[in-house]
Amino acid sequence: HKLSPSNILKLYRLYWSIWIQRLLTIIVSCQLLLIFVQYPSSLSRTSDLTKQPIRLTLPCTIQLIIEFLCLIIFYIDAIIRVNYIYLFIYLFIYLFSFI
Repeated sequence: HKLSPSNILKLYRLYWSIWIQRLLTIIVSCQLLLIFVQYPSSLSRTSDLTKQPIRLTLPCTIQLIIEFLCLIIFYIDAIIRVNYIYLFIYLFIYLFSFI
């Protein structure tokens, strides 16, 4: 139809391509795994409290940068999904207005 932008189908295919979906999965996994290296981290080689092992932690600025980048990408993802929902609602109403 002439009502929708000409490249909307290409953008839709790009968004749901395997590479974009893998990227989003990696970003979600990174965000969820970040908790294991934040202070106070319980991630260590042994659970023995008498040894007091050195725990793996990241500097606070690196953690904040990673979280900020992940949240920006989540925000962009949410905007894209909401725009697709509005587009599909619009097309649904448009198609069924002729019935």
